[in-house]
Amino acid sequence: MNAKDMRTTAAGRLGAEESARHQAAEEIADTGIPAGEQIGPAATKKPSKLLLVLAAMGLHIIAALHKGQWGEAIFSNNGLVGILVYCGGVSFVSDFMSGPHFLPSGVAFALIGGGLVLLFFKEILIGLVDHHPNWKPESWAYYCMQNIFELLEYVLSYFSNTVSFLRVGAFVFVHAAMMMAIFSLAGDPVNPVVVILGNALIIALEGLLSGIQGPRLEFYEMFSRCYEGGGHPFKGVSLTDKAA
Repeated sequence: MNAKDMRTTAAGRLGAEESARHQAAEEIADTGIPAGEQIGPAATKKPSKLLLVLAAMGLHIIAALHKGQWGEAIFSNNGLVGILVYCGGVSFVSDFMSGPHFLPSGVAFALIGGGLVLLFFKEILIGLVDHHPNWKPESWAYYCMQNIFELLEYVLSYFSNTVSFLRVGAFVFVHAAMMMAIFSLAGDPVNPVVVILGNALIIALEGLLSGIQGPRLEFYEMFSRCYEGGGHPFKGVSLTDKAA
């Protein structure tokens, strides 16, 4: 390979890296969080992934209202107060990182602060609204200690549920790296057998990654906010029981 061919190959690889970088930035920006200058262009106004989390919280509100639990629908971390805290936090963090935001910083900070105070006393508020018999805490010291850690857990869950969608952007980098490795192995001139087998391997691996990541985001990041185990155990009908 002469110097001209080496420069052409290097330019092609740099172009592939730049293309992958911008594709990853678009995927990350689709979460509604600014991608940052080190990744690519600023976030676009397409918070579709955030809407999935909000939709799951909305399903929790609908389920609580269906059961007549107005306190749970309003004051829980997945209820109306939780939605306000989550939206305020997303807007505040995005504004802090010089990204797009849909609320003024003062309003977002007020939603976060007021919402966290309500979440701190959510057991009492839910008990009063839903008429729970034992809504008063037995020990205020134990109650305060427990709810401080619960507030921390709520904030971490909001953060982790949102950041989990950023893995989608990482898949673009993985794809670009594997394709570069395949074409490096194919040599110059390109060996078509290596390219075909390499593409088949990459398609299989990326299909496996997508198959794992999709259900994980659906069942963990979304269902954990609206699903509540319970109900009645399933008992199938058998011929023995019918004859008895």
